[in-house]
Amino acid sequence: MNHVVLVGRATADSQLRYSQSGKAVASFGLAVSRWHPARTAEGRSQADFVDVVIFDRLAEAVSPHLSRGRLVGIDGRISTRNYVRDGTKRKVVEVIADSVRFLDKPVRREEKVEG
Repeated sequence: MNHVVLVGRATADSQLRYSQSGKAVASFGLAVSRWHPARTAEGRSQADFVDVVIFDRLAEAVSPHLSRGRLVGIDGRISTRNYVRDGTKRKVVEVIADSVRFLDKPVRREEKVEG
């Protein structure tokens, strides 16, 4: 069974792009606080940083609203892939999201009025 449920904050605005076949792909980072009271020497809580990928209609629907700092819940699966860059083998582990739920209200960005 490969099922992942995460709650965390987006580390950057979602990046929406389209594959050569026209498939929508959105990606973003997610900071997930550790449940147990793991603290750094400075007393701050620790977090894990997870790469998240969304495909198709869900990517197009979610991406415009997914900005840095938004609290989201992700339901999906872990995916791994390997590739070679400059002769070096690399491995990527990411979460493929099947659903995304916003758990906070969007922050309104007020327009600057010059006067």
